[in-house]
Amino acid sequence: MHSVIFLLTFSNLLFSQTKKEQMILDFLDVRYGGKVDSVSLYLDPNFVYNQMPYIGLGISTNIDSKGLRVSSVSPFGAADSLLNKDDIILEVNGVKASKDNIYSEKLNFFGAEGDTIEIVFTRDTNEFKTVKLPLVKNQLKQGLDSFISDIQKYNDRWYEYDLEVLDYFSRKNKMLLHYQWDGVVKEGGPTYHWSVMEIIQTDPISRKILSIDAIWTEKQFRDQFK
Repeated sequence: MHSVIFLLTFSNLLFSQTKKEQMILDFLDVRYGGKVDSVSLYLDPNFVYNQMPYIGLGISTNIDSKGLRVSSVSPFGAADSLLNKDDIILEVNGVKASKDNIYSEKLNFFGAEGDTIEIVFTRDTNEFKTVKLPLVKNQLKQGLDSFISDIQKYNDRWYEYDLEVLDYFSRKNKMLLHYQWDGVVKEGGPTYHWSVMEIIQTDPISRKILSIDAIWTEKQFRDQFK
């Protein structure tokens, strides 16, 4: 069961929605409803989705019996020349990479852009290596085909969700949209929450969406300084 709930602020309720605003709200409905054929009708052929920026090392990891196993390394960060896929991270800033420390977030990669993270890791042998890596700003981009493909995968993953549009503001060919998403993977399972702010730009002539830029909410911004 999927549902979309529009909860708008009082200021927006005072005025009728413009055609552009209604079009974008309709797009949000089909986007999270997994209606990929309908989604493509709203998007410009040169559409770009700029995913939410984050401060990090540019690596992905999985929990391993020995620590954190590196599953991928971004080619655009400092880690690219120092860490490899399948390296095992044993310590981060002096905190051991145990399951307890990972789940309790005692071990984390939080910090501001430019802060340094010290990592102890091992590769192939029992030899330990220590590196210091700077936290950098990362932001992934997607084109039309990749964006639509991810919509289908995302929709297939969730059993049900609620989408609440909290507020929006539009001017000319741009619209700032703030909404909250709550979903469960399986019936009776835990509920996951996500708050999103996006700037959506449309073509003034065709009215199709040229780009979506995901931006930080206040909480996500504050998380960079933990």
